[in-house]
Order: sequence, then structure tokens, then C-alpha cells
Amino acid sequence: MKKEKSIKILINTEIDFALFSFFESDNRFVILFEFKDIFIEVNDIYPFFALVKLREQLEKMKIFLLCKGSRIDVYPSGMSAIGFFAYQTEFGKHATQLVSIWEEELDVEVIATVKTQKQYHQKWLESF
Repeated sequence: MKKEKSIKILINTEIDFALFSFFESDNRFVILFEFKDIFIEVNDIYPFFALVKLREQLEKMKIFLLCKGSRIDVYPSGMSAIGFFAYQTEFGKHATQLVSIWEEELDVEVIATVKTQKQYHQKWLESF
């Protein structure tokens, strides 16, 4: 079943809205992204990593998704990667707070590039 929603994006310094659709096909999670004349389709077996693939493409255009899955301190565990949730982490503490990767993030200061998010996650793993 295809689900659609409007998602806030940060493009340069402006906030706007894009259309975001997702569904499963052949045991893969598919994301369709539409904004003005930009159309992107990505897929992966895990929703979070499909989101990462989309973010990597959008970053090249200086577009950032304002959702929890784009936060510097959010990353899935092995088990949560199969669903739509990931953990919000804090250095030196075990992850306990699950957040929806699609949930809107209001604080643009915590939105990160994919590379920075992966680096933060590695540092968090080493922090205890």
C-alpha cells in the first residue's frame, strides 16, 4: 500500500515542502520524492537505508529533509533497521529512545549530512 505525505525540507536557507511517498515492492522499501522539477526514486531492503540513499542524492542539491531520520544523533540498531524507527542517542549512554524516522524535526541545527551522521554514530559506539 502506497503512503504519501508532505515533508518539510531545508533548501539553502529556506523551508519548503516536498511530496514524499513510500511503499514495498519485491521485498524492497521504495521512496519516491517530488519537489518542483526534482523526482527521485530510491530503494533498499531497510527503510532507514532507503532514506539514507535519498538524503545522499538530495545533499548534492543542498536539500535536507527535516525529519528525525536526518538528525545527527539518530541511527537504527540491527533490529530497528527493519522498521520505521531508529534510536536517538547521547554520548556515554545506552540508546533507549526510539523515534519514527519520518517524524518532523523542528530543530534545523540537529539536521546532519549522511557522512556526519555516520561519524557521530561511530563516536557514540566508542563512547562507552
